[in-house]
Amino acid sequence: MNVRPFIFFAIVLIVSGSVSAQTEPAEIWATDARYSSGTFSESDGSREVNGYDCNRGIQSDRIELDSIKGDSFCVSDTDADTWKWDLVQTDTGESFDRQITAGNLSLRIETNNAGGDALGIGSRTTYSGDWDFRIWAYRSLAGGVVDMARINVLNEKISFCTGATVDGIFYDARVGSGANTFLLFAFTCVNGVQVLIGSTTDSIQNPIWLRMSQRGVEISWWYSIDGMAWTLDERTILGSALNTVFYIPTIIDIGDDAIQTRFNMDDFYISSGTLDSGGYRDGGTWNTSAFEVDSPQRVGWIDYNHALSAGASCIENVTLLDNGDPIEYWQASFPLGVCAPPVPPLEALSNVTADDGITVSFTFFGDGNQTISVRYIAVTKVMVDTSSLTFLILFLIVFLFIVGIFHEAFWFVCALVCFIAASEFTALYPNTLWAFVFVVMGIMLIVLMFARATGAKLGIRVVKT
Repeated sequence: MNVRPFIFFAIVLIVSGSVSAQTEPAEIWATDARYSSGTFSESDGSREVNGYDCNRGIQSDRIELDSIKGDSFCVSDTDADTWKWDLVQTDTGESFDRQITAGNLSLRIETNNAGGDALGIGSRTTYSGDWDFRIWAYRSLAGGVVDMARINVLNEKISFCTGATVDGIFYDARVGSGANTFLLFAFTCVNGVQVLIGSTTDSIQNPIWLRMSQRGVEISWWYSIDGMAWTLDERTILGSALNTVFYIPTIIDIGDDAIQTRFNMDDFYISSGTLDSGGYRDGGTWNTSAFEVDSPQRVGWIDYNHALSAGASCIENVTLLDNGDPIEYWQASFPLGVCAPPVPPLEALSNVTADDGITVSFTFFGDGNQTISVRYIAVTKVMVDTSSLTFLILFLIVFLFIVGIFHEAFWFVCALVCFIAASEFTALYPNTLWAFVFVVMGIMLIVLMFARATGAKLGIRVVKT
């Protein structure tokens, strides 16, 4: 019997059983809401990777290594001693509390000693150049007449302008003439001597935004009730610019009484300025929120646009996950201390499918002095047509299996078709039971093929009696 027509027919069926796909328009992720819905790795009381929602010093619609460019206090910490902040205090009083909770820095002095108490935090690293610092403050409990929030920018990490080596500026928001208002005082600090700049500004409502900026040797103090429209309070000229300064938000209670001083602070950030050495995290991971890939959709590929850093700060790897299990993986291979852009798009396998639970994980690393940021993510899905696949595979298997009983040349083809069917059912449906059946059938056919071929060579044949 001529077997060549059957071989040709088998090849045609195998080729015709391939999956056809149609690419859909890419789904673009480039919003703060989309980024903030993901998960961020955390350590030492703060995120390791961050976005605008938790660090307003990061440009909107970006994800990057976290830094002391800003802090919206999203991660709770029982003593506010985190990677970003050190503890700063003077005469802590008989009772005090300092913690990050409910998305705020909460500072409380319950009772204080004569001469005044200060309680706050100071940035772990310093800032240089022309800087612009902003923070929100809220007096959460009406206290004594000398309660205040004091925002310091000093060359030493202390609460007060004291000591011959201390230089900088500070801004006081004291209890105002109204029940829920502030008096504002702007000060310079030169060699530990404080000087009031301008006059007192009265009746500014609580809560308040406080801002201090430096442009060359010019210093300005601003306030706002919404953090967007700013009113210039005072301005002065210094003998020289302030550089390598710490940012130190504190509260102060002056006087010996039993009245609580309590403030909340939030949304600290610098809108301009240079972050000095060690101001960035040196590694971390961000996972996107889960997205749906409904059958017959498949993930085609994941692309991402990123702003490159000036040096050794890179995306180390990108992983596509299905309910936490890695599916597709890209691992960087950079020389030590050197990034080698561009990072290629992640070309997902055409069989990646699930109703939900698909996420993308980005791992960043750096040298602590700079960052790289992801600016958008594009998820491309493909529509897969599998309507005729099952019929073609089953028809091919049945046809060749029957013919293969009589023609050993087809047994290998039958086994091959079984393995193809197992792969397709696993990848496209998925159906592990059918995949197992087809694998077993393929193995049996190969065993029988070799058994029959071996038997023929040895002259073994079955004779009816």
